[in-house]
Amino acid sequence: MLLHLIVAAAAMLSVVAYAQNITIDGKIDDWSKVPVAVSDPKDMTAANIHGDYKEIKVASSDTTLFVLQTVYGTAAPGDAFRYYYHVLIDADNSAATGIKNDAYEGTPTGVKDVIGSEFYIQIGRRNGADDGIEVYHLESGKVVFADFPHAYSGDSIELSVDFNKFVVPQGFQQTKMFQKGQTIRIAAYQEGNADGWGPIDWTEPASHIVGKPAAVEPGGKLPLTWAVLRR
Repeated sequence: MLLHLIVAAAAMLSVVAYAQNITIDGKIDDWSKVPVAVSDPKDMTAANIHGDYKEIKVASSDTTLFVLQTVYGTAAPGDAFRYYYHVLIDADNSAATGIKNDAYEGTPTGVKDVIGSEFYIQIGRRNGADDGIEVYHLESGKVVFADFPHAYSGDSIELSVDFNKFVVPQGFQQTKMFQKGQTIRIAAYQEGNADGWGPIDWTEPASHIVGKPAAVEPGGKLPLTWAVLRR
């Protein structure tokens, strides 16, 4: 019994030791223990010099969504091109609602696991500067929020958006979204003009439970809990 208490106490201390904060500041070491949600191959042509997706990490508190996008190369170089990163949000975990990602402007995307997205988060770049830091409601095509926290770091972009900023405009189906414990789905796509706006890089989706701690396993220790987040 005493041994069990000692092990439990050690585990609790380890949880405190490994709990981290996410701050949107361009320093991405605070993401190190968040597991990768989406892995994407290096599959774009040499002409598409921006935004060939590599990995996406997702975390959330009860009130805020955090996303880290990592690409092959540099995420935000200071060049003269235009390109746009989009994080798709299937807020009700149903491909039967929202806009499906199986086709784009009449062209099949090749995505195998199709989601129905109610929103996307966009980070745009033009001439080495931001161009369209916006959250869109897809069915209406309306921008519902802009200028959310984001930062660049080499091959990565981190961002956060409060859940209450994902607003469904009047006249469109209103559903409960982003409740603690609710499953949402996340995917992404990127397009740019370096190669004439094509091809577009599409990722497969991943599920995320709002407000649920992510399990991490430091080498040689018990699985711990990672959950403490802040802006």
